[in-house]
Amino acid sequence: YSMLFDLAIIGKGLIGAAAARHASLISTPSPPNSTIPSSSSPPLHNICLIGPDEKPRNKWTEKDDIFSSHYDEGRITRRTDPDPIWSQLASASIDRYDDIYKQSGIDFYKPVGHLAVASPQSSDSLFKRRINALDQGVPYRDLDADELTVLYPHLKFAPGSTAILEDSGAGYISPRSLLKAQVEAAKALGCCQIIPHVASRVDNNVSDDGEASFVVTLSNGEVISAKRILVCTGAFCDARPLLPDGNGGHFELDLLRYTAQTVHFHVSEKDATDLLEGGMPSIIYRGDKSEWAYVLPPIQYPDGSLRVKLGGSRVDRYNNEEQFDKYRTPGTRSLPTHEHVVEWFRSAGNSKDFDEMKEMLQAMLPGIQPVKVTSDACATCKTSSGRPYIGQLCDGLFVAVGGCGLAAKSSDEIGRLAAFAALSDTGWGLDESLGEEL
Repeated sequence: YSMLFDLAIIGKGLIGAAAARHASLISTPSPPNSTIPSSSSPPLHNICLIGPDEKPRNKWTEKDDIFSSHYDEGRITRRTDPDPIWSQLASASIDRYDDIYKQSGIDFYKPVGHLAVASPQSSDSLFKRRINALDQGVPYRDLDADELTVLYPHLKFAPGSTAILEDSGAGYISPRSLLKAQVEAAKALGCCQIIPHVASRVDNNVSDDGEASFVVTLSNGEVISAKRILVCTGAFCDARPLLPDGNGGHFELDLLRYTAQTVHFHVSEKDATDLLEGGMPSIIYRGDKSEWAYVLPPIQYPDGSLRVKLGGSRVDRYNNEEQFDKYRTPGTRSLPTHEHVVEWFRSAGNSKDFDEMKEMLQAMLPGIQPVKVTSDACATCKTSSGRPYIGQLCDGLFVAVGGCGLAAKSSDEIGRLAAFAALSDTGWGLDESLGEEL
């Protein structure tokens, strides 16, 4: 590797890979299809993206303790959201999906549409979506209970449920394929090196000419230097000392990690065909009390299986004094330490939650008989604002973390903002107003 980089991006997940592509676009003399403002002759930057490749679960060893939530084939993508900032981040990202595809040649987006459903008791969530959709010019269609039943007879919800349908510019993405597309696009621009190792630590360093820089020690023992660091490590932000404060210590971010679990119905080719030909979109459902779920239509996984996936909760059994806080999604539990995060990833989920989610998916799709049912576990990383942290901690040290369980679809815009912040001498520039929100 080149031993000195202008920018080292740590964390080869969806946000880090997006930041690498946009940093490469900034650093290319003639950025192709770039939405980032640049002068006619921008300076070139030497960039690296640090992070291990995905390792199949059956090859995990006891020493492996860095994983990622993008190890999957389905994440919902949509423009409507109860929060206007998340709606804005999503729309900006979705608008560039085609650019990413053209730059990489990798298909990752399926525009099957998105359905937001709410029972009568939870209709407020649809009201907030409508307000933000109207404000941002996002097209949608209201469905009353009868229309919902006619359009989607294979889906069952609580009596009287209504919905908002986004039938264009929404659906789902493959996070695995999106990651590959971002990395390939960054590499193709010629100024980004991929370093497939874990960053073990970051330390402050002052070079001989007095220019402040950082030293990154890799898990294979190699050391690189960088003038600027951008950390995009999500729920693993405190797994290694990566945020030196310049005084011999390290910054601790106000982040909260929580469990996330999904149940997968492995379905027959006939059932998958019936659902897809019936126009099954991606779904978010808000039921009575604490019940909620998100559902993906049939997707083919690397092992060849066809799966319908659900994440969610019917009864919030973890709402107690020890574990309750306002940022926790019903049905999830706190992961207070790195060791808890690792244990959860390895567990593939909780058996009681698995049984509950299996019942929920069967009730929503009563005509489907799965040939097999499996469970998977990952983690979400939430911030005190409910929005991602993007920006500078101290001279040369930047972060883009805290996806809040919403970042996969919006990762390209989050990465763009992070790259712009890390390589700009003036901060957010044209994104100043959004920077204040984040």
